[in-house]
Amino acid sequence: MTDSANSFDIEQPGAYPVLAEFEPARAASRQTTTGVIDELLVAEVFLVQATIESASALGEGLQEVRKALYGGGEMSEVLKRTQEGVFQPYRERFQLFRELKRKR
Repeated sequence: MTDSANSFDIEQPGAYPVLAEFEPARAASRQTTTGVIDELLVAEVFLVQATIESASALGEGLQEVRKALYGGGEMSEVLKRTQEGVFQPYRERFQLFRELKRKR
């Protein structure tokens, strides 16, 4: 081989070593990242649960609205109960999430 062909054979450095003095910060960073991911997963599960409960409450509310329309019931009370049923699961899950986060 010619000298110009040998110039392309450059040895790549391996992973850079982490100095021992920086290892605690590196470990803390991993724990923080893991904690954030855990919190995100819990929040997503709570959101899914609240959405399912809210959709169920909305369906029940629509049935009550239909009954109130055809049966002559009080529409304002039906709408108020439906609104409460739709938003309550989100409020409960958010409060629970905040309490869990405070305890950590």
